[in-house]
Amino acid sequence: LQSLREKQERRRREREQEEKELAEKMRLAEEKRRQEEEESKIRMEAQKQKREEERRKKQAMLADSLAGIVSLNSNIPNFILQKQEKQERNGKASMKNGKSKEEKEEAKRAYMALISQKPVVSQLLTNDLKIKIQQLHAHICKLEAVKYDLEKRHERQLYDVSEFPTVEKPPPIVHGTARPPPEWGRTENEELEQLRKIIEPHKYVEQVKVENARPPIEPIPLSVPGLQG
Repeated sequence: LQSLREKQERRRREREQEEKELAEKMRLAEEKRRQEEEESKIRMEAQKQKREEERRKKQAMLADSLAGIVSLNSNIPNFILQKQEKQERNGKASMKNGKSKEEKEEAKRAYMALISQKPVVSQLLTNDLKIKIQQLHAHICKLEAVKYDLEKRHERQLYDVSEFPTVEKPPPIVHGTARPPPEWGRTENEELEQLRKIIEPHKYVEQVKVENARPPIEPIPLSVPGLQG
C-alpha cells in the first residue's frame, strides 16, 4: 500500500507539472498571438497611411495636370477680350485687325490667369476624376494630331520651296487686232507664240466698186496693260 500511495503521489505531481507546463505554453502562445495581431495592426495602419499618401500625391499631380484644361464641351470662350474703341490716327485705322498691342497683352494676361487656376480635385468623386482624365487624354491626343499635321505641312512647304523653281508671272497679253511686236513674250508665253505664227491677215481690196458697200474696217488700236495714259 505504501508503494501504491507513493506511486499515486508521484503521478499526481507529474500531472500537476504537466498542467503547469501546458498552461505556460498556452500563455506564451496567446501572448505571441496578441503580439502578432498588434504587429499586423500596426503594419496595416502603416500601409493604409502609405496608400493615403500616394493617393494625395496622385491627386496633387492630377490637379497640376488639369490646371490648364478648360471645359472641352463648353462653347464659352476661355478668355475675355475687353472691347476697345477703334481710334483713327491721321485718317487711318488704329491697328491691323482692330487690336492694339495693349489689348493683346490684356487678353493674354486674362487667358493665363484663367488657365493657371487649379481645380479642387480633392472634392471630386471617383467618376468625376475618371471623366476628367478621359477629357485630358482626348485633349492630349488632339494636340498630338494637330502637331503631327503641322510638322508634315511644314516639311512639305520646305520641300516645295527648296526643290521647285520659282514660278514667274507671265507677261500681260496685248489686246487688239493688230499683231504684237515679236519682242513681247518671245518663247515665254504659248499664246503669244501662236499669235506670232499667224499669217498676215487678208487685205480687203475692192475689185469692183459696188454701191452702198462698207469700206475696210480699220484695226483696233493696241491697248497695252500698264501703259495706258
